[in-house]
Amino acid sequence: MKRGEVGTIIFGKGGTVIKDPRIQSLVIASAVLITESAVLSPIVAGLAVVFAISEARAGLVMLAYTIPTVILVPIMGILSDRYGRKYFLVPGLILFGLSGAAISVVNTFEAVLVLRVLQSIGHSSAGPIVIAMIGDLYTGVQETTAQGIRTASINVGIIGVPILSAVLFVYSWKYPFLIYLIAVPMAIWAWFIIPQTVETSESSMKDYINDLILLVSKPKMACLVTTFVIRFLLLFGFLTYVSVLAIGEGGFDVKTAGLLVALKGIVSLVTATQVGRLSNVISTENIIIVGFLAGGFGILIMGILPIPSIIAIGAILYGFGDGVVAPGQKSLVNQIAPTGMRGGAVSIATTFQNVGKVAGPGMIAILLVVSNISIAFAAVGVVGVVVGTGLMIGVKRLE
Repeated sequence: MKRGEVGTIIFGKGGTVIKDPRIQSLVIASAVLITESAVLSPIVAGLAVVFAISEARAGLVMLAYTIPTVILVPIMGILSDRYGRKYFLVPGLILFGLSGAAISVVNTFEAVLVLRVLQSIGHSSAGPIVIAMIGDLYTGVQETTAQGIRTASINVGIIGVPILSAVLFVYSWKYPFLIYLIAVPMAIWAWFIIPQTVETSESSMKDYINDLILLVSKPKMACLVTTFVIRFLLLFGFLTYVSVLAIGEGGFDVKTAGLLVALKGIVSLVTATQVGRLSNVISTENIIIVGFLAGGFGILIMGILPIPSIIAIGAILYGFGDGVVAPGQKSLVNQIAPTGMRGGAVSIATTFQNVGKVAGPGMIAILLVVSNISIAFAAVGVVGVVVGTGLMIGVKRLE
């Protein structure tokens, strides 16, 4: 059986993209970039001991990475539209890998933070560009399928890398950071495989910025990029507080509560691979609507009836919803944005999702002051169902 035939069986009609080395390169690059937090998430407390600092201060390794992306991601996306994506993707991967691995040879926590900022620059250069390049290379069902495969690869990294990092940390605190080195051969591969998909523009930067603002301010695109806030509000609200709900209300122990995150990740991984198949039956807009309905309802029922069976069902529903929304959103941005503005449009959408990363945990934290975790989860679920689907209905009807 040929690779293309296997891809069709697993991913649907558009599954032939899996045999394209260019897509393989971009998919693996996405999985590599997700290691930025996956490596650190299980070892932050251990780093506090290594550098003799508080756990609160150790958490700065995350902030040193996250804060620069808010500024850098849209800048890198705009520049990639102007000067060519390949020239940002490859150096970004190399900087990401080398600066991350260099953490293993420094002796001060301040040096760690500097290297994390450099890693952030690399990720900001490469991350959103991967999404845009998939749109440059493919259209229709094949592009949607490729975005689904990309999302699935990210979930593989989220599930597997923390386990590997924790095991390596047992032998030395330095070893987990060597995982980042895989970005370097991926960059070399991408340089030889990925074509330069955007011609340099002769229009002025001022004209480009004006055109990009006009594109994003159109009601259809404005509604779409706002859904990125809602998706990440749900995601980071769930990831941050699901253990509080499961242990405090559902009677789970710590290990079982942790399995809920893994369960969500596995379901999202599987469903993301089927988005291309679904797009043969219903439109991308409707796929995202179904995703917000399922995901929001899953979180809603977890809050309304926080017993073990319902919490588990809710996690499965949410995993399904998030699994189809994530690639669907990216594919739709690529479909709407013209090629010459695709990098900028994806980067703006990515900036909006960073707002959701703060809004989700923040919303629950505020609700906990006046209510409890069950009500907070139910409220977040309502936002997913009502606001997420409402915005997508706007995307369908507006121009």
